[in-house]
Parts: sequence; C-alpha cells; structure tokens
Amino acid sequence: MASWECCCKVNTFAPPLWAVAACRKRISPAANLLAVSKKATGLLCPARTVKEYVLHAAVVQVVNEVYAQRDAFLPQLKANIEKVLGEDNSGPVAEVDAKIADLQQELLKKAKANQDYEMLGKEITRLREEKYQLQLEDANREGIRQKVAELETCTENWTAR
Repeated sequence: MASWECCCKVNTFAPPLWAVAACRKRISPAANLLAVSKKATGLLCPARTVKEYVLHAAVVQVVNEVYAQRDAFLPQLKANIEKVLGEDNSGPVAEVDAKIADLQQELLKKAKANQDYEMLGKEITRLREEKYQLQLEDANREGIRQKVAELETCTENWTAR
C-alpha cells in the first residue's frame, strides 16, 4: 500500500504537496478526494483538491462562454450589481447630522444650566459612529462602482483570439 502524506496542516495558504511513494504533485484546493484518500490510506484527510490543469481548463472554458455571450451577459450583470449596491446613504447621513446638531444644542443648554449632560454626550458619540459607518459604506460602494466601470471598459475592448 502506498504511503500518503498531506502537508495541508503545515501551511494553510499554499497548495498542498501530496506524495504517493516517490511522486509529488502540487494541487489546488477544490474537488472532493476524501474517498480516494480514505481508500488509499485508511486516513481521512480534510483537504479538498483538484489538479491545477483541470482547474485551469474549467476557468478558460467559463471565460470563453462569457465572452461568447457577453452581449446578453454583461447588461444583466451590471443590473444585478447596481441592484445589490443600491442607493447612497446621503439621506440617512443628513438625518444623523440633524440629530447631532439638535443634541449639541441641547447639550449646550444643559451645560450652561449646570445639569447632567453625560447621556447626551454618549448619544452624540453613538450618532457620530453611525454617521461614520454610513459614510464608510458609501465609500466602499463607490469603490465597487469604479471597479465595475473598469470592467466595463475592459470588456468593451475584448477581441477574439
């Protein structure tokens, strides 16, 4: 019986190096070979693998299919991406700004009257965090839109080889 070695526990991010007797092969994670490993060794290895040339061929086939059907595929892809991205958060940000301004005015009144204003300060801090998160979402959304625009430019220049 051949002795199998799996180095999948040594480096999680590198493709595992499998050895069957003296033959060593680099393979990429993807397909389920657990049954083969179990039959050969009696051990159950959690690494899911596929040979790189098989993975390469599958990716090339998918890219070619997308290229062949790009006139139908790309508008639908763009519509789906825009649907997921949704609208910007300018409305909610303006509402949060208005709440912060109101609370700041109230805080000033309480401070002048020597009243406890700690809860107002905490609420203002919470609203500032909320505003920051909304602005961060907008920035991420804009970055994705820029990447989509780059992809559109790239796909407009596709030519068959």
